[in-house]
Amino acid sequence: MEKPIISIICNAYNHEKYIAQALDSFLMQKVNVPFEILVHDDSSTDRTPEIIRKYEDRYPGLVKSILQKENQMSQGLSITVDIQLPRALGKYIAFCEGDDYWTNENKLQIQYDFMEEHPEYSICCHAYNMVDKDGNLLEERRDFPEDCIVPMERLIGNQLEVPHFATMMVRKECLSGLGREFLGEHCSDMIIRLYCAAQKDIYFINQNMSCYRRFTESSWTVNVGQDKEMFLELRKTKIVFLKEYNDYTQYKYNRIIEKVLNYRQFEIDMYEGNYRAARRNPSFKTASLKRRIGITVGCVFPGLVYSYLNKQS
Repeated sequence: MEKPIISIICNAYNHEKYIAQALDSFLMQKVNVPFEILVHDDSSTDRTPEIIRKYEDRYPGLVKSILQKENQMSQGLSITVDIQLPRALGKYIAFCEGDDYWTNENKLQIQYDFMEEHPEYSICCHAYNMVDKDGNLLEERRDFPEDCIVPMERLIGNQLEVPHFATMMVRKECLSGLGREFLGEHCSDMIIRLYCAAQKDIYFINQNMSCYRRFTESSWTVNVGQDKEMFLELRKTKIVFLKEYNDYTQYKYNRIIEKVLNYRQFEIDMYEGNYRAARRNPSFKTASLKRRIGITVGCVFPGLVYSYLNKQS
């Protein structure tokens, strides 16, 4: 079998309802270079491993799985960086989580052609749909109105994280130095994107070619976004990372990073009820009128406002 030019990395956990759709969307790709599908199951408690094994049996040499007996993420490993990337043979890496999927059979060909023609980019990405757990459309995400270089302001500070993971094709050489000293204790999509962006620009292709499934049982939104302590811890971790990234890039993006750091700290102070600190933060001036009134009242009646905000969250 020919050496793959593209490696598809798919990480799964309790995705029995969705993993077949993800794998089928990889297998439907019409691309003129060989590719491999690297699936990692992190000790799912449902039928996800069984479904993956059936695909591997059906497509030997193409679908290559690792089915863990013990959960690796809970042991502090980055599934992508510590396990998947070291076994990827491709020149390019395409990503898609086990509950997301691709919708254009020419996605890999379009991105491969672009990356071959433009070695000055580390990543190319594209537009996508947000869907609910049943596949119903929530929103079409065209983060930019036309093809363009993704600005660092969006990469560093965007709440919905541009580009989305399932839209990315990455030049593998741009990931070669990504290790624990850069990742720290936590590895996220954002860290991978910013590591690549520090080397070469990221390019956006204004074609809708994938779906990001939100609010599934094992999704970040459900398991972390709705847990206040975990949400706060993640925000604090990002502050630490952005300070280190500022140093790593020799303060090239200092203005952008300082603005984002202020806003992240503003969020934390709001969640923790530190209203006086929130009012002193530069981000207070750009907050909505309702939020500014709430913070001002909170400086006088912190318990009342904190109780109200907790009920709203």
